[in-house]
Amino acid sequence: MTSIEMIKRFQNQINVFDEQLSINFSTTPIESLLENRATFIDGVVTELWNAAGCANQNLSLNAVGGYGRKTLHPHSDIDICVLYESSLSSKEEESLQVFMTQLWDLGLTVGQSVRSLSKNKQMCKNDISIATNLLEIRTITGTPQHARVVKEMLYSNKPWNGERFFTEKLLEQKERHLKLDNQAFKLEPNIKEGPGGLRDVQTVFWILQKEMGTSDFADIRRSKYFNTDEFNELIEAQNFIWRVRWALHKIAGRDENRLLLEYQADIASLLGFGDTGNLAIEKMMRQVFRATKRIKEINQMLMAFIQFDLYSTGLKKVEVVNQNFEIRDDLINVRAYDVFVHRKEILSMFRIVAQSGSKIRGITPQTIRLMRQARRRLLGDLQDFEECRTEFLSILAETNDISNSIKLMHHHGILAAYLTQWRNIVGQMQFDLFHAYTVDEHIFQTILNVVELTSKSKSVHFATYQPLFSKLIRQRPVLLLAALFHDIGKGRGGDHSELGAVDAKQFCQFHGLKRSDIELVTWLVENHLLMSITSQQQDISDPEVVKNFAKKIGTQSRLDALYCLTIADINATNPNLWTGWKASLLERLYIESKKALLQGLENVFTIREKIKERKKESLAELEKRFDLNHDLVIDLWRNLPLTFFSNTEIDEIVYFSQKALLSTDTLGFISISEAPVDGCSCIFAYLPDRESLFSDLFSALNQLKVDVKDAQLIRCKNDYILELIKVLDYNGNPIETISRKQDVEDKLQQQVLNRQKSVKLASPKYIKNFENKVQVEYLETTKTDRTLVSITALDNPNFMTIICQCFREMKIKIFSAKLTTVGEMVENVFMVSNSSNSRLNKRQQSKLSKLLVKLVTS
Repeated sequence: MTSIEMIKRFQNQINVFDEQLSINFSTTPIESLLENRATFIDGVVTELWNAAGCANQNLSLNAVGGYGRKTLHPHSDIDICVLYESSLSSKEEESLQVFMTQLWDLGLTVGQSVRSLSKNKQMCKNDISIATNLLEIRTITGTPQHARVVKEMLYSNKPWNGERFFTEKLLEQKERHLKLDNQAFKLEPNIKEGPGGLRDVQTVFWILQKEMGTSDFADIRRSKYFNTDEFNELIEAQNFIWRVRWALHKIAGRDENRLLLEYQADIASLLGFGDTGNLAIEKMMRQVFRATKRIKEINQMLMAFIQFDLYSTGLKKVEVVNQNFEIRDDLINVRAYDVFVHRKEILSMFRIVAQSGSKIRGITPQTIRLMRQARRRLLGDLQDFEECRTEFLSILAETNDISNSIKLMHHHGILAAYLTQWRNIVGQMQFDLFHAYTVDEHIFQTILNVVELTSKSKSVHFATYQPLFSKLIRQRPVLLLAALFHDIGKGRGGDHSELGAVDAKQFCQFHGLKRSDIELVTWLVENHLLMSITSQQQDISDPEVVKNFAKKIGTQSRLDALYCLTIADINATNPNLWTGWKASLLERLYIESKKALLQGLENVFTIREKIKERKKESLAELEKRFDLNHDLVIDLWRNLPLTFFSNTEIDEIVYFSQKALLSTDTLGFISISEAPVDGCSCIFAYLPDRESLFSDLFSALNQLKVDVKDAQLIRCKNDYILELIKVLDYNGNPIETISRKQDVEDKLQQQVLNRQKSVKLASPKYIKNFENKVQVEYLETTKTDRTLVSITALDNPNFMTIICQCFREMKIKIFSAKLTTVGEMVENVFMVSNSSNSRLNKRQQSKLSKLLVKLVTS
């Protein structure tokens, strides 16, 4: 048989075998599938080894890493190590070259090394990754003595003693977690390398193997650091994640370890969660998050046990708190094994942590073990007991930095043990694609943000807001409860704000809060989206919008509390969501609403007075800075509608006016402001009116990777359109350099003024995996001749072109647009009118909605 024929035969055998494993996937234990695949590959590589002429006493072929421990997933690397005594003959080198070439010809992804025993020893000494990979070395064929020599070396105190090995592995784990944002609960988790992933399980086993001098699974199971329940729980969680990883490899067709959105539906189906779209994904991901949470907790506990038992340098300080607790260095510890028989003591421990501020870093491993056992024995909620309720409220009332107490309660499942509603949202996916985290993780981050915003100690993230919100320290318990309940109603169907408000009110009443606090918590939960929606959807330069918003708020204390909760909520939603643009919108709304509440709602500055004031100030600036003729400015302004002056800031009026008067181009101009406006660059496009002008501009900006945040379309009396477009560059910042500004201006000129045909951009891959439900809503507006329409769907680079096509077909005019892109979703809010410059009637609204749904989803 020729080499080519042999390779084809093996390829066919591997394909047939893998297909059989796929057929058996749902009925076979995952550890059997992994072991069977490794054993089968052993047979293939052994035949290739023999066929290449490598079989002699000087050589051994060994499996290492995951292949060595017989956990071989469909697309995992096949890591092999060829060992020899001291040197290779030319014939052996030639045979090994043939063997390696055949492995690659077979299509296997191979990680290979060829070393003498002495060279191997030296490399293990120099590189802990190599040493770790060889801990589970297993002879496939050839001299078994080589693997025994390697194991004896590694399990001795050379080249790495136990303490040094542990320290390096602990550091490696911390760096790996940090690289992945210490976040196990992102919607696309890395199930191998992330916190609570498979690598965390293996790290514990590596350390125990090194310490116990064995890779025998039965011996490790009997380790004094495990009890039976913990070992079984860890293996159960590992086996589930193994199944998910196997399915991920099959669906992705490669060695992929991130549960990307585009794969989740198919994986859920393969794992038997059903074919019901989001529901199946939700069930699967909830189990994934719960498994990783268990792995993370057990890993941290066992690593701490091993460190305390074997490598601790001794306690420096023990501080007795009371008869039940003490502080050992910077960890809280129980003083007796029966402390948690009294349920209240679980909460008492976290109160002590809260009172300490940042003094207590964590919990001793023996205390974690006892707490886990007490948590497992609980019947009902901790809040059912009055003494527990008292302790819980005491934690919230602490004026110190209580963030560490909240973190520990969340990570160790005490919030879930305290509150039924919290248990229901643990691992709950969010299919709006706005949020980057699960519901429980988002709420937890919101709570931490409230703590930081209201803290008296210096904040890294919220320094700008601390002078205002640190005054709310006495209101912090109310804000924390509002944060706790603001999204807790998600996943039940219905309006989550209303459901959460009902839960919050019942909780506050049950905990005996005073009436005013109950009302404020309930109001905040029910209205937690009010400020962000108003700032992003409404024209906050309109005094009527501010007046209506201030009416809904009612008091300054409510405005302060809602502003704080809104900032905390947005910053906990998605790392990319909080921008200077969003911050400036909220700040403007807060300042204007504060003025309205102080002056009285009937004394809000009228639009007419506002226009008069802005014209006067802008004219003075133009005459002072640019020496422009008064009459020329007035002539230019006569072409502009009054809405331009009511909706545009003075700096923008001045910038446009001087550009328009100094421009000699009869086709108009496109220019980017020199200084950012509201945290954005402002593009001024003053052009002759024509069909599809707005969509052409938007498409051109899209191709330049410039993100549109807000746009005003001002129809001038001289048949020109003035578009004021506020944008952020591809990096989330205003367009900063002169060269980048020039590049954007030039390309816009080429495409828009010269009518170059725009390129249709490809849609992201994930879109096909999610049902693109288009939401069309008609919102309240103070304008009697305008309609405010919100259109939300999965982000698609051609989305705006489709919307503008709908508007053109129905002869709808655009006057302004606000665009919010969060994660994979985009919300566009347009101020429009029909061809008669009137509001869209019910029939026109219905027709537009149907047309939008049809074109966007087709």
